[in-house]
Amino acid sequence: MITSRKIVERRNQIVEIINQNGMLRIADAIKLFKVSDETIRKDFAYLEEHGILKKVHGGAIANESDIISPVSIRKTENYDLKLKLATKAIELFNLKDNIIGLDIGSTITVLASLYAKMSNNIFITNSFPATQELISSKNTLICTGGEYHPHDMCFRGELAKNALQTFAMDVCFLGSSGVLHRDGICTTSFFDIDIKKELILRSRKSVVLLDHSKFEKSSLVQVADWSEIDLVITDDNIPNDNKSTISNFTELIII
Repeated sequence: MITSRKIVERRNQIVEIINQNGMLRIADAIKLFKVSDETIRKDFAYLEEHGILKKVHGGAIANESDIISPVSIRKTENYDLKLKLATKAIELFNLKDNIIGLDIGSTITVLASLYAKMSNNIFITNSFPATQELISSKNTLICTGGEYHPHDMCFRGELAKNALQTFAMDVCFLGSSGVLHRDGICTTSFFDIDIKKELILRSRKSVVLLDHSKFEKSSLVQVADWSEIDLVITDDNIPNDNKSTISNFTELIII
C-alpha cells in the first residue's frame, strides 16, 4: 500500500534530482522509483501545478525561478531585509538565560549572528551556519549532530530529531521555503519536516521569520498550519490577502 508519506518522499526525491541534474526523464523515473508511467506523470503534474518544476517532452526540468540556492548564497540575497526581520526578532526577544531553538535557513543564520553578540543563552540548532555564528559567543551552544546535508548546510535524520526531543525550549525561530498556495510554513525537503515539527512541539513559543519573496513561490510540502505558529514576522510587501489569512490564525508583525 502506497502511503501519503511515501508519495511526498518520492516527489521530494524527484525535486532534488531535477535541482541537481537539471532534468529527469519519465523513463528514468519509472526505473528509479519502480512505479508506473501514470504515477510519474501525476507526480510531475502535481509539482508543475505548484510551480516547482516544468514538464517538457519526455520528462521535467527545474522551474528556474524556484531553484533553491545553497544557504551560503541565499544569506547574501535580500540581506538588508533579512537583517531587518532578524533585528525585529531581537527587539521582541532580547533574551537572557533562555533555551532557544534555531531552524536552518539564511534568515535564521542572520538572526544567529545578532544573538552571538549577546550572552548567557543556550542555543540548540541543526544548522551549521548558525553554529558557526555562535561558536565563539558567550552562550552555550548545542548542535544536534546527525547526517550532514551540504546543500542546506544542516544536520538531519533520527539523531538530530532525537537530540531535539531531549530539550524543552523557551522559544524557537523558524524559516520557511515558499508558501504560495499554502496555509502555513513549508519546506522543499521531506527530510526537514520532522526537525521543524520537533522545534515547534518542544518550544513554548514558535516564531517564523519570512520575507515577501516566500509568498511568490511554492514548496513541496507544508510543515505546520499558521495556527500552530505563535508569531509571524514579515515585511510590508506581502500580498494583502496573505496578511488577512495569517492574522486570522496567529499574531502577525509587519515591519
